[in-house]
Amino acid sequence: MTWANEFLYVLSSGLIKLSILSFYRRLTAKAGTFSPAFVRAVWVTQATVVTYMVAFIFCLCFGCIPFSAIWNELDPTWPGQGKYQCLDEGAALLSASIISVCQDFVTALLPFLLLHRLQISKHQKVAVGCVLATGVVVCFTGVVRIYYISECFYKTYDTTCKYLHVCFQALNACIRQSE
Repeated sequence: MTWANEFLYVLSSGLIKLSILSFYRRLTAKAGTFSPAFVRAVWVTQATVVTYMVAFIFCLCFGCIPFSAIWNELDPTWPGQGKYQCLDEGAALLSASIISVCQDFVTALLPFLLLHRLQISKHQKVAVGCVLATGVVVCFTGVVRIYYISECFYKTYDTTCKYLHVCFQALNACIRQSE
């Protein structure tokens, strides 16, 4: 169950970030006034998100030898009990979450680089800045998720709170693209 949840987390959080970054690319293509450095930064960020997704999905899929140990390791009647080797799930998820939060910060802060170039009133810039600031909320939920992953895998193994971050990412993507 945890494997499927983590697979869906890595996939959904990565796709949400790619959606937001693609939205930035569409904005820059339509406006045509943004710097090539910003466009390159968006492309580089998209490449790191795709690399993150592929690497951690690969890690999840091939984290146990034999592969069937992924879902059988918690079954006490499995004849292969004790005859398998798996990666440290907690360490893998902590590293995936830390990288994800760093990507969230980059994704949230990229449009602030463009805010000063917009030719709109100060009042409108503040309003746009407030909408963009919703991305920072996602970053903080990611930091909270890191805390709960460490609690979950190294103290309680209660996995109920660690998926709130994806909900905030999806909400943030919807808010940003509904402008």
